[in-house]
Amino acid sequence: MSSILNQSLDHFLTTLASKDPAPSGGSVAGLAASMAAGLVSMVCNVSIGKASEAHIEPLEKLLARSEALRKQASSMIDQDIAAFNQLMDAYRLPRHDDDDKKIRLNVIQNALIVATKVPFECAKCCIEILNCCEEAIDYSDIGILSDVGVGAAQAYSAIASCALTVAINVPHLKDLELAKFIEQETNTLKNVSTAQYNSIYNTVVSRLSS
Repeated sequence: MSSILNQSLDHFLTTLASKDPAPSGGSVAGLAASMAAGLVSMVCNVSIGKASEAHIEPLEKLLARSEALRKQASSMIDQDIAAFNQLMDAYRLPRHDDDDKKIRLNVIQNALIVATKVPFECAKCCIEILNCCEEAIDYSDIGILSDVGVGAAQAYSAIASCALTVAINVPHLKDLELAKFIEQETNTLKNVSTAQYNSIYNTVVSRLSS
């Protein structure tokens, strides 16, 4: 299957709006996360040309981090689509007899684990993107500081989306220990991100108003 990243944005949105099961919420989370990191990279690229000598190296390091995170988040769009399709294929397996049912159940559980881990990993990536947004505030050119806030908003939205995707999957996991771990860790990430996003938003608004 070709990467959805090689298709046009219009094609992605049209497919998203269609009755096709994927892309869906998890893929949108990956897109939001990659756009968040992309905005940090843009802020760094613009600010480097206007920064004092003391700020150039920190901006270059921040740019390297945001670009790595952008690529990581972008890959999760395809990962989520693949995981969801794999899960749908598992549900379609035959169940004519007990052997079929046992095989089908195992395949479904393995697919569910993957479909749950992808948004969990995306949420962790988003926390790193929020960290980049927080750092970018001190180095951003004032003319594009609002873009740092928009990036943070996108990252926060992505984390909330990941938490919802995890929430719909964990009740179906038979591995209760894994389900509890992923659910608790994701909720922690969501709670941490709420406080962090609010801090970033308030700081950006305050500096824009001063």
